[in-house]
Amino acid sequence: MASGNKINIPLQRPTSRTDILENIEQVLLSHWWTEGKWTERFEWVVKKFIEAKHAIAVPNATVGLEMVIRYLSDGINPTFIIPAYTHSATAQAVLLGNGFMPVFCDIDRRTGLMAFDKLVNTKLSGQWKVVIPVSLFGNPITESHFIKYFNGRMIEDAACSLGSKNADGGYVGSEGTAVFSFHPRKIISTGEGGMIVTDDDYIAEFCRKFKNFGGPECDMIGTNYKMTDFLGAIGVSQMEDLQWILDRRRHLAERYHAGLIALEKLERIRFLKTTGTPNYQSYVIDVTKDRDEVRLKLLEMGIETQIGSHYLPSLKYFRENFAIKAAFPGAKYADEHYLTLPLYPLMNYKDQDKVIDGLYKVMKSE
Repeated sequence: MASGNKINIPLQRPTSRTDILENIEQVLLSHWWTEGKWTERFEWVVKKFIEAKHAIAVPNATVGLEMVIRYLSDGINPTFIIPAYTHSATAQAVLLGNGFMPVFCDIDRRTGLMAFDKLVNTKLSGQWKVVIPVSLFGNPITESHFIKYFNGRMIEDAACSLGSKNADGGYVGSEGTAVFSFHPRKIISTGEGGMIVTDDDYIAEFCRKFKNFGGPECDMIGTNYKMTDFLGAIGVSQMEDLQWILDRRRHLAERYHAGLIALEKLERIRFLKTTGTPNYQSYVIDVTKDRDEVRLKLLEMGIETQIGSHYLPSLKYFRENFAIKAAFPGAKYADEHYLTLPLYPLMNYKDQDKVIDGLYKVMKSE
């Protein structure tokens, strides 16, 4: 990718409110800067919003996922199955929490999500299995299919999916176990940060103890995965704007869809199919050819874009350390064709129209 281009329209901008400073000032004046009442309040607000039983704040989603994997691995060492197309953090959490390489499953290139038909045909007979589907880009999985087939042995990597709704109308994380991220590219942000939500009392108890050196009685070995009250205070403020953020992102996604429909009819792009009500953490299109050339030309116009995610078997660490022989055509296709367009709540129509016009200029028939 060329360097030196001035970015006029960024991929993402975190949304902030003025009362964030008021909340942070209260933390400063309280003299209690580590995990305390503000973090507890943040947990409560998230739990109430999605109607989860438990919410446990963590420094980031990766360590949250790692902790749940540690709990499920204790004394059993199950096989964890993840999509072949996702951020490397999903696989790294398995390696850190379980010590073994996860098994990859292909995705449906139409949705970007783990292909359920490929999953049920994964030949792992006789092994205790845990599936970690990823609701990529905030596009919710068909949760009931996974839970039913795996009898609840599922952790949803929902890093992108706070506020997304499943096909049955429930929020992602309202049942089972899921982990959210609050990185600046996510729906709300605390800078870094994450949240485990679960309806399993034992998972909740383990995670609360593990992240606090094994709990007050130190009856187990743990470490320090606590969230500071500064981040908790920012999260409380961010949650006040969550519904507006969701509404705004969905509105802008509809404008993209309407503006790009002619390119879809010309088969220059394809829209990803959705399975419920996504939050549009990312607005991703399938560029049918020359994706990287499209990225470069948009950058020359001052428009920042990004690939969708990663084809994990092609990344250096996995390629050099593990003999991955299986083919994952859906994941490989997504790696070569998915393109993420700028989308953030404070994006104005003028800038969005520039992105749309830029795509038409780049993709016009020669």
